[in-house]
Amino acid sequence: MLSDITVCDKPGTNPDRFDDTVLPHVSGITSWALNYFNHVLTQSPKILCDTESLDANGEYLKQPYQKGEIPNVQEPGSNGRMSEGFTVLTNGVNVGGRTGNPHVVGPLGDLAPGVPAPLNVQRGQGLRLQIVNPSPVRYMRLRLTDSMGVQKELVRIGGEGGLLDSARLEGDTALPGFKFNYNEGEILIPPAGRADVMARIPPTAKENSLLTLWTADFERVEATYSWLPTVPVMHLKVTNAPPADFASGAGTALLSQVGASVGNLPDDPPDTLRDPVLDSEDGSKERDIHLTFNNIVGDFQASIDEIPMPRDFNGDFDGGNPFFLESARHATLSDVIELKVTNRTGTNHPFHLHGFSFQPKSLTPRTIPGTDPPDPPKPSYNFLYDEFRDIMDVPGNYTLTFVVSLDGRPLKGATSGVDGGKGRWLFHCHILPHATFGMMSELHVH
Repeated sequence: MLSDITVCDKPGTNPDRFDDTVLPHVSGITSWALNYFNHVLTQSPKILCDTESLDANGEYLKQPYQKGEIPNVQEPGSNGRMSEGFTVLTNGVNVGGRTGNPHVVGPLGDLAPGVPAPLNVQRGQGLRLQIVNPSPVRYMRLRLTDSMGVQKELVRIGGEGGLLDSARLEGDTALPGFKFNYNEGEILIPPAGRADVMARIPPTAKENSLLTLWTADFERVEATYSWLPTVPVMHLKVTNAPPADFASGAGTALLSQVGASVGNLPDDPPDTLRDPVLDSEDGSKERDIHLTFNNIVGDFQASIDEIPMPRDFNGDFDGGNPFFLESARHATLSDVIELKVTNRTGTNHPFHLHGFSFQPKSLTPRTIPGTDPPDPPKPSYNFLYDEFRDIMDVPGNYTLTFVVSLDGRPLKGATSGVDGGKGRWLFHCHILPHATFGMMSELHVH
């Protein structure tokens, strides 16, 4: 489990910026001004801990946080903006720094009390890691390197929907391929995402040498990064055990090896959304769900279809704004439907649907009415393999197309029936920054 956190240092010593020289932080604007001084993305520890420290309610404190204290990382106001942590914890523990960087690796420093020793591994063995990212905002961009800084491939063998038919090597390929913003052989896990990952320890690795799994900064906003440190999340120590014989990698048969398969949902299913008028509820018949920012009183508020969540909604059936949203979609139990998610913002957003896993089909450039397409055109990506997902990252100004089967299931406590599939299932982006209002609506299955 990889989570992020910012811990304050002694007042006056918290850094006001971080520059990871390993990564090409290139932008047409002054990135420091964009990120730290204007609070658009990650706020520096100096802001969070010293100059603009906030209490748990978002009120400004009259004094800075002290060393070891954890600041409030969510800015007050209606935009739900939340900072990313500068430290990454592995199962709740900071595994300890290693000097250098993934490309020019230094020695491992002294481990703090309570920090587990590096995991012992054999030369040539396979290593399986099941990784969860519960961070509110931070993307985990994982890279494995040996003691000389040479990258070792990570292949993905599964995720939220279980094992894949075969192992996959993911990341950017040669132009004009689709740009994922992480390198081939790395793994990207969005907030709330899960990944089942496999690596092979080099058969020629030297005894007592160390391999390190790092998480690096990710370009989740068009033309700029989040300006976060690249930090270790796991250390592997090569033992003197005889080399293992593990030759699996990208393309290795998984489910197909035992005669099983993920299963395929049709690319063009016949069923459609249900007309909300049939049930006397608000809603939209538009298959394309738009992730938007709408300007309210000079503040950009995250929303679905430019329709803000009701601000007085309190979750009670008899109080607050009635929770029938114009942005809700309605469907019929047992139908198989195609939906789209168009990200009209300039930043990646992880889309999550409750109640049902879905099968991604394509990522295509957003079409903006009344404008000419870019020249050269932005590339598309077609999912030529089958997988069921609960979370799918949608790049800025792209459209995700997916298919979902609205299967029935027994109600809780029952052993038969299908009514457990009915209900009002949320779909949303980052749940914590937008928990009160924001990029959130519902799929109402009747």
